[in-house]
Amino acid sequence: TNGEPEAASLVAAIKRRQGLLKRYNSSKSTAEQLQRQASCLFEVQLYCSNKGWPTGLIKKLFYTLYDTDIVEEDAYGVWREDIDDPTPGKTKALVQLNEFLQWLATADEGGEEDED
Repeated sequence: TNGEPEAASLVAAIKRRQGLLKRYNSSKSTAEQLQRQASCLFEVQLYCSNKGWPTGLIKKLFYTLYDTDIVEEDAYGVWREDIDDPTPGKTKALVQLNEFLQWLATADEGGEEDED
């Protein structure tokens, strides 16, 4: 199934509500904030799993959450490394997100080099 129309409306909704989503996902504690943001990613994973994995949807949503600063880079690592979470579809999500996660790792490395 093609996830494009659904992706477009979800991306628009995320952008409309980014202030609220940022407040919900933030915390004074860095560890707590990363956990909240990783939980947000697990919710996206669950949504895509329940929808039968529309093509490109999870990648589009993960990128939008990154691009709007709702979810920070480190939270994607927390999500990726968490193998104990019971949310269905982790393997499928990792396969669909491989390109995005590689891009994120490269973008992260590039950012660190700029700081030196």
